[in-house]
Parts: sequence; C-alpha cells; structure tokens
Amino acid sequence: MTEIREDKKPITNYPYEKARDSVGNSDNCDSQEDTTQYIGGIPSVAFVLTDEEKTEQIKGLSGRELLVTTSPFEIVIKDRLNPMLHFTRADYDETDNSINASIFTAGFNGDPREKHPDLHATKFLSTVYKLFRDKYGEIKAINGSWYPDSRSGMSVNYDSFINYIREEKERIDFDQLDEPMKDSEEKRIKAEAAKQTWTGRFANSLGYTEVEFKYENNPNGIYCKFKKPQS
Repeated sequence: MTEIREDKKPITNYPYEKARDSVGNSDNCDSQEDTTQYIGGIPSVAFVLTDEEKTEQIKGLSGRELLVTTSPFEIVIKDRLNPMLHFTRADYDETDNSINASIFTAGFNGDPREKHPDLHATKFLSTVYKLFRDKYGEIKAINGSWYPDSRSGMSVNYDSFINYIREEKERIDFDQLDEPMKDSEEKRIKAEAAKQTWTGRFANSLGYTEVEFKYENNPNGIYCKFKKPQS
C-alpha cells in the first residue's frame, strides 16, 4: 500500500455556514464572482475532506436543498427530497489507492431525459479526483461496478456496456468466428465496451486506458478497473 504523504496540510473543517446561508438561486447569481462559487450547481465549499464523518444541509445553485456527507475518504451529495434517486458519491480506497463512484443524476421530475439541476457527474468526479489525489498521492485506478438498477430498471454504464458488446458482435458476425478468434475478439470487445461507458470515457480522459476485469462472467454485474499503462 502506498504511504500517505506526510507533508499535507491539516484537514480543514467544512465551512458549512457560508453555503447554508447563501440563497443559491440562479436568479440571484448574476455576476461571474457569484457563479464561480459553484462546481456545477454545488457550492464549492462542499468539496472538503473532513477529519470525521459529518452531514450538513446546504443549497444548490438552483435553490434545491442538498445533503452533504464528508469524511476523510468519502464525499456524498444527495438531493434532500429524493436522496435515493439523485446523488453523487465518491470514495478513496486506501487498500489499492483507487477511486469508486456512484452517480445518479438522470430522471429528474420523473423524466428520464432530464438531469438534476445541481448534480453534474463530470464536474463532481473531476473535483473529487483532484481532491483525493492532492491528499493521498497518485491514484492507481478508477473502479467501475455496473449492474442493472433495480430502482429504475436501467443503469447508464451497464446498458452502454451490454449494448456495445451486442452491436459489435453483430457487426463482426461473431458466431461465425472460430474458437481461438472468438476468445481474442471477446476480450477486445469487452475492453472496448468498458471504455465506451461514461466511467470509461472519464477514466480514459485522465490516462487510465487499460481495463482489468474482476469476477469474470459474474451474472450480477460488471466489475473492472481502469489503470494507466505501465511505463
């Protein structure tokens, strides 16, 4: 296990009061100075690792109330009214210096095409990635755990992965290949399918271009790691 750097500054307690007291409504954020206080629609002060687990309520840029839970290894931001349907979560796994994330932002107001006004997946994960990296050092991997979502019947990453495999096999007429070629193509297609998911594209943008699958042929979901190529 990689050692935690000892030259880091002490963890700062979460400055909730500023976010809690701000109106957070886009109608009241006319100046550039105001809008730069937000990452997506989340007050930037939410992105702080705290020395103990702590949960507070703040307002997003849209005016919606959000629940923020922070700890030394995790940040979770939920819509207060729909905490099981709309949330962003990321944690750092010190056993292998990797990051896990669970993000649900679609389906706002019951419309599968509408995204939550404050929870932005890419901005959230980009910010916490830098936060964990600055505190704990090099991030070795970004993990993907995808499975059918029992709540909504769909998962963006899972569906993307499965659909890509099906379409690519149809394109190359997979069933007509001989067995050695099937084994080779199966590995190539699965790796490319993982890279085409939202998580895969995010990981690739940061240089994590190699895919390692865990629990091969697990019927309950897909588990993989995105890693940087060995130098």
